[in-house]
Amino acid sequence: MADYGGDDHTTKAGSTVQSVERAAALLLALAEFPRGASLSELSAATGLHKSTARRLLLTLSAKALVRQVPPADHYTLGARVPALGQAAQRHLLLGPVTHRILVELRNETVETVHLATPDKFELVYLEKVQSHWAIQASSRIGARTPLYCTGLGKAYLAFQPREVWADYIDATELRRKTPTTLTDPAALIEELSKIRRNGYAWDNEENEPGVRCVGAPVLNSACISVAAISVMAPTARLPTARVAELGSQVKAAAARLAATTLPPDADAATVRPGSGHHDQAAEVTVIAPHQPPEGQGILAGSQTSPAEGQ
Repeated sequence: MADYGGDDHTTKAGSTVQSVERAAALLLALAEFPRGASLSELSAATGLHKSTARRLLLTLSAKALVRQVPPADHYTLGARVPALGQAAQRHLLLGPVTHRILVELRNETVETVHLATPDKFELVYLEKVQSHWAIQASSRIGARTPLYCTGLGKAYLAFQPREVWADYIDATELRRKTPTTLTDPAALIEELSKIRRNGYAWDNEENEPGVRCVGAPVLNSACISVAAISVMAPTARLPTARVAELGSQVKAAAARLAATTLPPDADAATVRPGSGHHDQAAEVTVIAPHQPPEGQGILAGSQTSPAEGQ
């Protein structure tokens, strides 16, 4: 148990603010209670007096970092915590090391590479390394992409907990965007299970005609996806015979990215992408497909060799 000393506002060394240390200790302690914790439990876990802990919890509640729930003096983490966690993952993934790995993958495959992170039930492009071919991806950093019909999205979704699959299908219209789009929940679950076994995903013109994408998850130490990377190309340059080769390359790049950017966890699981691990998915609600609105294509340009001077 941590020793927090007296009630003065700074530590003896004067390098940290004690009230901030105590508030952080409460948040970290609360994270260890899956169903929340009582004031007495949090006081015991942190060594804080109940009156001090209550004042700090009320302050954290005002910022939506903590939520007070019945019974009296019972607390859970607040609504803003998931958003902070996602932002932290983005910050960890951005940087020169990540860019170098993505450039290396682009150079190996000679195709456009994307890195994306989750925002609710979509992915947001976080970084992009464009191919040197004249026909290029028109995707942009900050744009959103669906999970169910892209290699990038399916790779991310496949390595989420099984209950997330059901939640996603309940909340999402599996709209038919092309003749090969998966719109049947059972077919999507079968596809996600296959992706878990192989460790990579691909979309066979499921999001846009004439475009294929091979993706792999970036996993934390618990083997849960926090992001995904992909290689995208027109079908003329990405025949089905090339998918397995690209899958191995994207998996390797995703593993390097996770190893160099994500912090280790002593409670890491042992399942890895492509390990053959497979279990039954949760039941889902069938949602009728709808036709999508017309939109901008993901590739732009002409089908020619790499641009001169690139």
